[in-house]
Parts: sequence; C-alpha cells; structure tokens
Amino acid sequence: MALTSSVVAAWDLGRRLKEKRELLGLLGKDVQTRTKIATSYLSAVEKGKQQLSEEKLTDLATLLEFDQPTIIELLHLRSQALNRGWWIKFSALFNDELLRMFGFEHGAESIRTYCSGLVYGMLQTERYARAVIETGAPNVRLAEVDRRVEARMMRKAPLDGPNPPHLHVV
Repeated sequence: MALTSSVVAAWDLGRRLKEKRELLGLLGKDVQTRTKIATSYLSAVEKGKQQLSEEKLTDLATLLEFDQPTIIELLHLRSQALNRGWWIKFSALFNDELLRMFGFEHGAESIRTYCSGLVYGMLQTERYARAVIETGAPNVRLAEVDRRVEARMMRKAPLDGPNPPHLHVV
C-alpha cells in the first residue's frame, strides 16, 4: 500500500465527485444553484486543487446521491487532503505543478519513467544531485542548492520505506 499523500487524496476526492456529478448529468451551474458552491470553485475541487468545508462536502455528496458509508469515505479523503506533505516546506523553491508532482510521486503505488540524460531524481545520490543542481543553475545560491538537494533526498525516502512504490525506470 502506498504512503498517504494529501495530493493523491485531493485528486481522488475530486475525481469521485466529478464522475458522480457527470453520471447524474449535472452541470456546474446546477450544483451552484443547489449548494451555493461557485462553478469555478467546484472545478478546482474536482481537479484536486481546492478543498470544500466539511459541511459543503456533505451537502454536495448528498446532492450527488452518495450513500452514507461513501460520504464518510469522502470526508476521510478530505481530511487526508488537508494534511501537509513534506514538499510544502519547499514551496518557495518550486512551482505549484512540481510540488503537486512530488505529492503524486509520494503517494504512488507504481512509478514508470524514462530519463534520457540524467539519473531519475528518486535514484540520485546526494553527490550526484548536488552536481546536477550546481551545474544546471550556476547562479543559484549555495543555501538554495542545499535545500534543493535536501528535497531531492526526501523524494527518495519512500523507496526505503516499508511499502515502496514499484519503480520502473528506463
């Protein structure tokens, strides 16, 4: 079983809500009319980028005709999505999409990747990562290099954990 990742929990919650909404033939504006959740906010929730309050999620899940055990599952996913992953402390260094990728990677059961020029990030040693970061961005301050190397080393921690992801690298 993969590690719990707030990014994966948010994505799964949003996916389940969207699939059910579409199955029922409801548009975002229908949901907005009945729940007062703005269409744009609902879209962000369905993409895993925003979270609803517990009350709003319960209202939406009821509108979408989820049964009570499933509503409890959705509320559990919401609480997992609110946790902060290790990658959050690096938000000043990396853009949101890269941070989301770290979150997906952290919660993955299986990772497949192709790397033609460098050793895949999760497999890099500290010395290799430092050399890549220093030569790839020569104007980066030493403190920033240290933090980027630290992030790279934290990415690989799940590989040494009790349930590592299945990693396929070409």
